[in-house]
Amino acid sequence: MTEAGGSADEAAVEQVITLARSLQLRLPAAGEEAHARASALLALLEPILVDTAAPRHDPAGHGPGPGPDPQQLTSMAAELPAIVRNWCAATGRSESAFRASRTRFLRGHDVAVEFPVRTLVRALHQRLRDVGAIDRDRKVSLVWTDGRPSMTLPIRIPGWTAVALPAQPVVLASQYVHHEFGHVIEVASRPAHWSLLDRWQVSNLAAETAAMVVEALGRDERWLRELGIEPRAATQAAGYCTHEDRYNRALAALIILCDQTPVHRRARLVTELTDGLIEAGHPQEEAGRATYWRTLLAAYSAADELRQSLIRRYGDRWADQERAWQRLRGLLRGTGARPRTGQTGRPDHAGETEQAGQAGQAGQTAGPLVPC
Repeated sequence: MTEAGGSADEAAVEQVITLARSLQLRLPAAGEEAHARASALLALLEPILVDTAAPRHDPAGHGPGPGPDPQQLTSMAAELPAIVRNWCAATGRSESAFRASRTRFLRGHDVAVEFPVRTLVRALHQRLRDVGAIDRDRKVSLVWTDGRPSMTLPIRIPGWTAVALPAQPVVLASQYVHHEFGHVIEVASRPAHWSLLDRWQVSNLAAETAAMVVEALGRDERWLRELGIEPRAATQAAGYCTHEDRYNRALAALIILCDQTPVHRRARLVTELTDGLIEAGHPQEEAGRATYWRTLLAAYSAADELRQSLIRRYGDRWADQERAWQRLRGLLRGTGARPRTGQTGRPDHAGETEQAGQAGQAGQTAGPLVPC
């Protein structure tokens, strides 16, 4: 999202980024020959755009803490049937719709509200600039996809961040648009004097915590209305994303439980805890990414604590205040990767989501963001 009237250099960078992301996301190309030429160009440009040396997993021993015990996880996971049924009742849908296509149900494709996702992106970007959450000289390159998961992508060009968002006007857009702009804020808070490798090798826990603090604004009906979202759509989106938040937390607990359960007992565990609403295959498959889901659950908890600390300090409308965002950005600058070379210095240490790959961010963890 480069501002209109930018320089020719900025326009060229924007075109290159769009081309590269389109190829990486496998968006439709104009014929095989054009795709082949563009792929060759991407191979030359890839080292400029993305730090391919950055690790894509958390090193052993640097994941989140132990988290909830099995009894707490069981209690959280057991809420899934009620969460889904309440969600169905609130949106006028049936359990059979959830069973038929969980992905379609979660995104809200069958909810009778066309959510203005492009309007939200433009308004949110401007609002975050106005309150000092994003610097005015920060460039956000936007790539619209045909339904692939949203992502915030590291770019090696200083001052730029690339975001890929699904173009469909679904109510869940309020959640993932805010989530990705949370990643934009976190990426921009990484110290510029660090090496490129250190700048991109940061804590998943810190990155996801920051994203979830901003994501919560997508569940705030007042905030959405003030961004220009029509009242009915704002009400629907805020309620819908609240149900999705509850569902995702409970699902994370279920997946972590599966990882802790012997393989031969997992299917029965899922069936019993979810009343058969969720096919056992999905949680069992996701158990292979249990470290990510533990990080996600820890980030939910850390984001709740951080958001409440902001409310205590600045009030319910903390997001309208520049000093609150400066506080949050200051905390972010104190987390993330610790440079491994002597040339890059150290951050002020404060103690560290499709969504794990959404941010393209992984690496060392350094404890949760400290509360205000």
